[in-house]
Amino acid sequence: MPKTGTKSLSAALRILGFTVYDYDDQYWHRGPQIQKLMDEGCTTDEIREIFEEVDATADVPSYIFWEDILKAFPDTKACLWCCS
Repeated sequence: MPKTGTKSLSAALRILGFTVYDYDDQYWHRGPQIQKLMDEGCTTDEIREIFEEVDATADVPSYIFWEDILKAFPDTKACLWCCS
């Protein structure tokens, strides 16, 4: 759902010193890899490469692939929410 606070969450995490990829950043920094993830999927190693320099992600498409990201980074924490 649009307008769920992902920009605010990203801004807050950046203030705390985290490197964050929100929607724009995911495509800006890793466009072809993100597109492959969306179209075909990626291996665990490819997902590690996409997000290796990132502390946090917010928004699409990363939230769609949260289980794959957790598999690639098993010690990571996930914060998922939905709006109704």
